[in-house]
Amino acid sequence: MTATNPAPVNAPVDRLDTTTGSAAHALFRCLDRGGGGRALALFRLYAIAVALTLLPLLIGAWLGPHSLVVRNAELKLPFFYDWTILFAFLVSFPCLLILTVTDQHVLDQSLKTVEAEGIITISPEDKQRVAVRWNGRFRIVNLVGQASAAMIGASIAYINYRLFKEPSLGHWIFDGRGALLGVGYVFLFCLFLFYALVIIYLFRNIALSLLLGDIVRHARLQLLPWHPDRCGGLRPVGRLGLRNQYALSIFGVNVVLMAWVMIHDIVGPQEEIPASLYALMIAGVIAYLILGPIVFVAPLLPFRSGMQANKAELRFSARLFSLRRCCRSEAACRRTKRSSGARSFSVYERNRNACASNCHRTRPSPRKTRN
Repeated sequence: MTATNPAPVNAPVDRLDTTTGSAAHALFRCLDRGGGGRALALFRLYAIAVALTLLPLLIGAWLGPHSLVVRNAELKLPFFYDWTILFAFLVSFPCLLILTVTDQHVLDQSLKTVEAEGIITISPEDKQRVAVRWNGRFRIVNLVGQASAAMIGASIAYINYRLFKEPSLGHWIFDGRGALLGVGYVFLFCLFLFYALVIIYLFRNIALSLLLGDIVRHARLQLLPWHPDRCGGLRPVGRLGLRNQYALSIFGVNVVLMAWVMIHDIVGPQEEIPASLYALMIAGVIAYLILGPIVFVAPLLPFRSGMQANKAELRFSARLFSLRRCCRSEAACRRTKRSSGARSFSVYERNRNACASNCHRTRPSPRKTRN
């Protein structure tokens, strides 16, 4: 007799991992393994982001030929007057990096919460297929996103170099003849990092939205109207959209500061705004107005169809319950007629007419419910 290995009763379900191939997530995993907890790892990441960007800029500007705070004929925009750069690499870049590396954790916690509360029900087989499929897809998304981010970030850095090269603008990374200073190379590298991270965040946000849509298609969505979170139980998923709102708010402040610095500091009150700077401001505003709503709404759209179907089901159940109650009332009226005889015939007729009218109003419509 040959012994055969029995098949496992419950095969392990692959963990949904969206970080394969992501350099930012690999860096955060190394910091997290250093000990001290997740909060300390995030603080270390913030310190590294500032140390790689703002600190070299500050040291380079301090060692350069220009003053950090005093304007002159050749320098219209000193380092400490460039609020766009100060805010971008003290707040925007570190916060966007933190939002990027923590999206996997927030996704895991959100899906576990809604599944544990019965808001989303998915079979182990479908969960396994979704995990295997999207683990491979996210590896491609991360690699393609990083390659695209490198090209787009380098292009935006070069555009900024061409725009601020004009000596009349008096930018702190150029000398009076329009030659790039040593700190200018650090400045362009920091711009490259910033806009590359923005592109990576957009790529991952779109991929996460498609992942949520695939999960909704393979799961059953059951909203709870009286859930304590007042969102039908979907508040954990709403955190993904709320995180995007944080990123959009930070980016919006950057756009406003960019416009303010260009209009108030680089261009004098009696001077006309150069066409190149005007085009840069318009491009920033248009990008914010177009990408802003898409980034905010994208994680929430996959649940719209499921919510509409669940709403239609709840309405039909309510109508069916009302119809059942009406039919029971009419049956009670008939029993009253048989027990009371002809003397209660008029009372029976009034109750019967009222029940029939109520049944007619609560009868489900034969028309197909639109999603």
